[in-house]
Order: sequence, then C-alpha cells, then structure tokens
Amino acid sequence: MGREVLVSACLLGRNCRFDGKSRLNKSLIKFLKKNGFIPLGVCPEESGGLKGKRGPFEFKGKAKQILEKKGEVKDSQGRVFTSYFLKGAYKVLALAKKKKIEIAILKSRSPSCSPDYIYDGTFKKVIKKGLGVSAYLLKKNTIKIFSESNYKLIKSESRSSKKGTKRCSRH
Repeated sequence: MGREVLVSACLLGRNCRFDGKSRLNKSLIKFLKKNGFIPLGVCPEESGGLKGKRGPFEFKGKAKQILEKKGEVKDSQGRVFTSYFLKGAYKVLALAKKKKIEIAILKSRSPSCSPDYIYDGTFKKVIKKGLGVSAYLLKKNTIKIFSESNYKLIKSESRSSKKGTKRCSRH
C-alpha cells in the first residue's frame, strides 16, 4: 500500500482555483503513481468556505502574522477574508493529522498553499519569498512541504529519512 500525501487539488485537475480553473500537473500525477504515493487532494480555500470564482487574495507580511491574527487576507477591493483562510488551514491540518500525513505538495504563489513564493499584498503582481497560510501551518506541525516545481526532491527526502532510522546493534 502506498503512502498518502496531501496535494493541492488544483494540481490534480480540480477546478478550485480563485479563477475557477485548475493547474493540472500531469508530471506530478505520474511521479506520484510511479513512486507509490496516494494523492489526497485538498483546497484550503474551499475547505474554509470559499467556493467557485473568488478573489484573487493577497496578504502583506507573513503567514505567521495571519495565524496570530495580526494580519489580514484581502481581495483586490480590500474586503477581508482572513477567517476563511484560517478555517481552511486548520481543517487541512486536522485531516493531515488524522491521516498521519508527512508530506504535502502545494501550489506555489497561492495565499493558502504556497510553500515558497506569494504575492506581496499590493495586487501589482509582485512576488516575494513566503509561505501561504495553510503551508505555514502544515510546516509548523512538521509536515514537509514541496511545490509543483520541487516535488521530485521527495525521493531523496524519503531516502535520507530512512537512513536516519538505523538502529544501533548494541541496544
């Protein structure tokens, strides 16, 4: 039996992005199958109550500030949607804990999912290094996060963690 991994549902072909589209990544799906991973599609924004076309959303500062309620996630009109992002992040974390998930492959540049880069909160398409709200919460809870660009590192990550579990023959 394979190992379950969280995957941003849009990367698996579900039309759940803010624009109502997907970002189907056939190479990722092929990689998961080939390496015995079972994808568990999640969309934190939908889990938080945001359905269909919405946003786009951005936030200034860091995801940590959002989780500490010291920042806000807004749409381009300035309306606040922070509660949806928090609810979705905690639902995804609860699922990950229930399923004993250790790895997540998440959509880059998403204010929810991104494990690497986000938009800076100005709605001028300026990208900065940073985590999405859900990605930050998963990482904080020791789940290894990857993007659609670096998921192939999972193979070496899995091998190195297996090497670290050798037992001492004296005990």
